[in-house]
This record gives sequence, C-alpha cells and structure tokens, in this order.
Amino acid sequence: MFTGIISTTSKIKKITTTNKHGREIVVLKPKLWRLKKGDSISVNGVCLTATRIQPNISFTLMPETIRCTNFSRAAAGDVVNLERPLKAGDRFDGHVVLGHVDTTGSIQRIKKKGNAYILTIVPKDKKILRFVAAKGSVAVHGISLTVVKVSKTNFVVHIIPYTWQHTNLGLCKKGSDLNIEVDVAARYKIRQKEWSKK
Repeated sequence: MFTGIISTTSKIKKITTTNKHGREIVVLKPKLWRLKKGDSISVNGVCLTATRIQPNISFTLMPETIRCTNFSRAAAGDVVNLERPLKAGDRFDGHVVLGHVDTTGSIQRIKKKGNAYILTIVPKDKKILRFVAAKGSVAVHGISLTVVKVSKTNFVVHIIPYTWQHTNLGLCKKGSDLNIEVDVAARYKIRQKEWSKK
C-alpha cells in the first residue's frame, strides 16, 4: 500500500521485450535506497515487484500492466515517480493508493493561475469518472491529488509548486499520457451499490 506522496524521481535505463507480450523495465536505483529482491515499489503509480537489484532495479511487466498503463509507450530516459510502500507505524499522508492503475489519461490543458498549475485530464476510459468526485482524491502518476472539478469527459486537479518541481508532472505537456488510479473507497462503494441492486 502507498500514500501517493512521491519519495523521489528516477529514470528508466532500459526496456526490453521478454516475450511476445511481456517486458522488463530497468530503473536507475536511487543512491540511498536499500532494496532487496521482491520489494514492492510504486513506479509512476504502478505497484511493481523488484525482480533484480544489480545495481539498478529490474521489474517484469505483465501484458495486463502494459495494457492499463502508459508503460506501453514508455522509453529509456523517461523520468518516473518512485514511492516505497507504507510501513507499519509510518506517518500517513496523502490517501490510500494501491498501485492498481485503472486507466491512462491525457492532459487536455495546462494552465497556470497564481502559484498553481491547473491540469485538465481526459481519461481514456470515461467510465472511471463515476468514481471521481470534487474534493475527493485521485492518484495521477502515483501522486495523491485532490480533484477540483469533474465533468462527464474530464477532471481537473491543481498542483502546488513543490509537487510540480519534485515529480515528473513538471515535465509533462499537453497530450502527455498519465496513469490514473481512482480512490479505492469510491470504487468499493459503487461496487456495493451495484451488488445491492441485484
């Protein structure tokens, strides 16, 4: 489990195709991180298992992961957000992020207002918008953000300067593809309502 508070950023060193549908991604290991094989790490909001640490971090991507995330279009040199999982007793900031990306979304508009960067994001799968609510939480590229506005086709988030500068959002442009995970509480609440109608 993660919180959506990004620990650091790093770069993709290499991506290779392991078979017809799978891939291996190698990310440069942050200097001060002590890791072991089997550790879970959020990479751009995707919960991945470290398969090798020698000296960088290798991850195996399944076809489903590639299908649901922007890793289908990732390339060596791309900057990624990293977060280590929450440990018992850790301070809990952000919101509960599972690392189970629902869909990707493209940036429709970037606007600056005062000290805030305003992003309008259009999800590839519009059905997820039923799980998104104004003043609620959403994870974008693994970052815990508050939804400011939501419509039938998009949602809007405001980014503070610190987040803009210390995550890969500051490198994004109009049309950039982002990983989106809805709030798990909203997901289960809607599912419960669906089952109660049966």
